[in-house]
Amino acid sequence: MLISLEWLKDYLRFDKSVEEIRDLLTFSGIEAESISSYGELTDTIVTVKITECKKMADSDHLQICKTDTGKEILQVVCGAPNCSPGAIGILALPGTRMGEVQIKQTRIRGIESSGMLCSEKELGLSDDHSGIIILPSETPIGIPAGQLLHLPDTVFTLEITPNRPDLLGYYGIATDLSASMDNSQLLPLAAKIGNLENTELMAGNFLNLENAAPQLCERYVARVIRDITVRESPLWLRLRLLKSGLRPINNIVDITNYIMLETGHPLHAFDYDKLQGRAAKPEIIVRTARPKELFSALDGNTYELNEENLVIADGKKPVALAGVIGGVNSHITEGTINIVLEAACFNHSSVRRTAWMHKIQTDSAYRFERHLAPETCELASCRAAEIILRLAGGKLCTGSLDDWQNKSKPRIIPLRPSRFEKITGLKLNKQQIPSYLTKLGLQYLGEGCYKKEYPQSSETIPRIVQDLDHTLYSEIANDVTDQLNVIDSIEEALYFQIPPKRIDLLREVDLVEELARLHGMDNVPQKTRASSIMDRHETLIQRKAADYLVHKGLQEIINLSLADPDLIGRLNLDSADKRLNQISLLNPQNVNLSVLRTSLIPQMLITALYNLNHGSRQIKIFELNKVFLENGAIPKQEPKRLSLLIMGNTTELNWKIKAAAFDFHDLKGLVEGFVYHLGIREFSYSTQTPPYLVRSESQSLICNEKHIAEYGRLDPAIASGFGIETAELKQNVWLADIDFAAITEITRSQVLKYEPMAKYPSVERDISFLIKSGVDHSMVFECIINTSPHTISDLTLTDEYRGKQIPQGFRSLTYRIVFNHPEKTLTDAEVDTIVESMIDILKLKWDIQLRS
Repeated sequence: MLISLEWLKDYLRFDKSVEEIRDLLTFSGIEAESISSYGELTDTIVTVKITECKKMADSDHLQICKTDTGKEILQVVCGAPNCSPGAIGILALPGTRMGEVQIKQTRIRGIESSGMLCSEKELGLSDDHSGIIILPSETPIGIPAGQLLHLPDTVFTLEITPNRPDLLGYYGIATDLSASMDNSQLLPLAAKIGNLENTELMAGNFLNLENAAPQLCERYVARVIRDITVRESPLWLRLRLLKSGLRPINNIVDITNYIMLETGHPLHAFDYDKLQGRAAKPEIIVRTARPKELFSALDGNTYELNEENLVIADGKKPVALAGVIGGVNSHITEGTINIVLEAACFNHSSVRRTAWMHKIQTDSAYRFERHLAPETCELASCRAAEIILRLAGGKLCTGSLDDWQNKSKPRIIPLRPSRFEKITGLKLNKQQIPSYLTKLGLQYLGEGCYKKEYPQSSETIPRIVQDLDHTLYSEIANDVTDQLNVIDSIEEALYFQIPPKRIDLLREVDLVEELARLHGMDNVPQKTRASSIMDRHETLIQRKAADYLVHKGLQEIINLSLADPDLIGRLNLDSADKRLNQISLLNPQNVNLSVLRTSLIPQMLITALYNLNHGSRQIKIFELNKVFLENGAIPKQEPKRLSLLIMGNTTELNWKIKAAAFDFHDLKGLVEGFVYHLGIREFSYSTQTPPYLVRSESQSLICNEKHIAEYGRLDPAIASGFGIETAELKQNVWLADIDFAAITEITRSQVLKYEPMAKYPSVERDISFLIKSGVDHSMVFECIINTSPHTISDLTLTDEYRGKQIPQGFRSLTYRIVFNHPEKTLTDAEVDTIVESMIDILKLKWDIQLRS
């Protein structure tokens, strides 16, 4: 649901920043998913009066207009069909920047033009560019359009839970916010139309109402308004609908949508003259549909109905699917003169079932299926009638046709302060509790005993709840010991009458939740927390790492922490390598398990040998575990590392796909994908690798000046030292050793950020060029990205080629570049400009040669 902050201020007076409003919404249980700005206009976009218009000689649509800014007369060439003398419009003065375009003083077909008369589309208010904006004749000229239109405005995207239909309108949001604010004023929402009704016209003389399904239609209110004028809504009304995500149609439909957004209660308007009756006057009949009855809806589809569907019909045909969608046989058009205004309350289960059955999603159904209150019908009907008379003219017939057969009794719920304290740990006095809940519209009735029934004897003197004659809510006034033995567990309670719109408040615990929410969940005392025995971040990222590798087809292994002291020496490490300083056990039970391991790699190679000896040639394994390093102090270092090993082919044996052996790029992609998955987006490469890897086929990743990963092909001589003869097997061993402890610390402070999906279409370009073999791909990649980082959404190296056609010392690289602008659709010319700039930079840095 979209909420305009400017519109919200019509109902609630407050002095809070946007961030404070967001926090208040969030902490009161209304999730603010996003905040956006609508209609940012500069002060150089002003209101003007068009004083003169004349046709341009050599054009069939352009006009030369004189505009009065209040300070000077400016000449503007305009092609809008509604541009006429005396109209008040909006002019973008020369120098105004509108998106990527800057308005300049120019000449159009030899005629000087100083600015641009704006349509709604050009100001970014809507997609309408059929004509310029025409403002009311009383609008002052020379003032900034943003000031006049209350722009820019802040729009909140709110997620409303299904149990809170009272929050599906602006006034409900304002009511809830006012209860959370100390210094705020909630303005009343009311409509008095008695003085607007035409006493010569009686609604009952023009329309009959019959509710044949009172269980499915709790209440139906119909008003008749005659002699209206259907036209375009004023700009202020259209803007409010657009900010809230609705498309303006005409003034009558827009007003019903406006009231729906304001009160949360949907309305519908019928063309009175299209309604038929069985007698002398038109009828509105609320009934269930007949078997296989056909209904033509406003969405252009015809639906076959059944007895489960509730319809609004006239004397001959269905004219609306109740609570879901209107029909084309009674909708408002430009020729409509008389209307019937419907404000009803339909059974939420019926509306939900009908909408689901016919796969129809509308704003009306969305609200009705969440259970609205019938009491709101009258208010919504009066508010809509009042605005219709103001914006569309007409005569309001006296009275309304109101069918409300099954009125429910007021809900009264007791709240025990002692119960509230027991559940939340908070203690509020008798004055604080009513002050909070009455702000939500609850009526405080008084205090009494919690028990509902008490023996009435001469020893008990009941005190009735204030202003109510409910003997159930009494309390014991005199302390009679004998009676207290009879009346068990007497507790004091405060009684509240629940407003009908709060359908979610059914039990005492619901009031407890409301109180805690308004007082502040952050004020709820916490018991002493148990000491944390685990590093939550490390646990979560370790689980995330293992899940990723398993998803890539690797199997996790676990080896003993104790190791053979001779194994580490077979890796041919440098003499200064700290992994050679092993921690020995004082009393080992086995000489082959006498030290704590300093690396996961030796045992991983032994595991690989075990699998090879048992006929397994396809090996993909990893281990994430501790190693133990000597640091000359107690306790010793126990960092976690991750090692992985792959051997064999990239795919299983298959008749259709030729198997390819694992190579360096497969390992590199696996490692880079792994660190990227864990949240590390920025890293560099190094050729400094451990001695057990072949230098020409190995690499290191560096982040925050730390070697976080070393990977490459195992030296065949080292592999032979562990019994793996790669020449005989005709297989290479690919290893990666990752500093998981360093990755854990690097990612500890990172915050996961979500970005919206691209709104505008992307553009792809492929570029292919020759470049010197010594230039690393990562350098080229970074250079291309930096050319236009805000528009390049994806960059992929699709081909690398060396061959007879390629000069010695060069290689051919082909990149696919995807361009996507966050605020507009890129043109081919704009993309071509970026690509040309990119090629110029590549030529300057590495003297590349383009390939066709």
